[in-house]
Amino acid sequence: MHYIRKDNQMVNKTQRINVPGVVTLVVSIAAYALSMTLGKEAIRPQSLLLILVAALSGRLFVYVQKRSSNPLIDAGVFKNWVLRNSLLANFLVATIMMTTLVVGPFFLTVGLGLNEFNAGLVMSVGPLISILTGIPAGKLVDTLGPDRIVKIGLHGLWAGTIALASLPAVYGLTGYIIGICLLTPGYQLFQAGNNTAVMAHTSNRQDGIIAGILNLSRNLGLVTGASIMGALFSMAVATKPIRAAKPEDMLYGMTVTFGVGAILLGLVSIQSWLKSHKPVIH
Repeated sequence: MHYIRKDNQMVNKTQRINVPGVVTLVVSIAAYALSMTLGKEAIRPQSLLLILVAALSGRLFVYVQKRSSNPLIDAGVFKNWVLRNSLLANFLVATIMMTTLVVGPFFLTVGLGLNEFNAGLVMSVGPLISILTGIPAGKLVDTLGPDRIVKIGLHGLWAGTIALASLPAVYGLTGYIIGICLLTPGYQLFQAGNNTAVMAHTSNRQDGIIAGILNLSRNLGLVTGASIMGALFSMAVATKPIRAAKPEDMLYGMTVTFGVGAILLGLVSIQSWLKSHKPVIH
């Protein structure tokens, strides 16, 4: 630690923590997380109340940041359309990826009748592809540029989600693996391109907070995928306990769940193309 150079320009020892901002942000995030994980039903009055609390706290957080002389987050950063689109896409992509982890095991074991060992082998296909494509995805970002790679990644994710919604009903296990093989490289391309694009359009003084916001949107997406999309799958299967469901019910649940995911990703992809030439506001 003694040999690490101090950067006086980046550190302001007189700054104080914005307590109202921290409190409103924590309340907003906690309320949203609880609303997504409360109980086993898809919609409950308590969940709706917590979502309302999260929305109001989030709005209050923005208000506090605008009036603060030392805000946690400069509200002006959200005028940057690149950041707004990236946060939304990051959220939805994380939701879809978590859906594969939640829905996949049930479909493989109950819908296709695989035992735990074989289901685990199939589930390892995605992480293996991630390992193999992570570094090449970064290299492509450096070669072709982040904006182009984000679009390619979103389309790969879109194609993978459509495949997961349709191919297992026709090709069974092979169709599921094809969907994962399309989805995972798209995810790696999107992550590399999206992170690079966002950081390229922010000032150095905001690198840390922007990186934190990206992580927050990803984590909220993971929570949403595990709860909302899991509940959607359960509602589509319409059998309790879910392990008693018939294979055709599981296929229908896959179709509905990933069909909804494909629609959401399609909207994000279209928005990305439509706004690709819009000027960036720093």
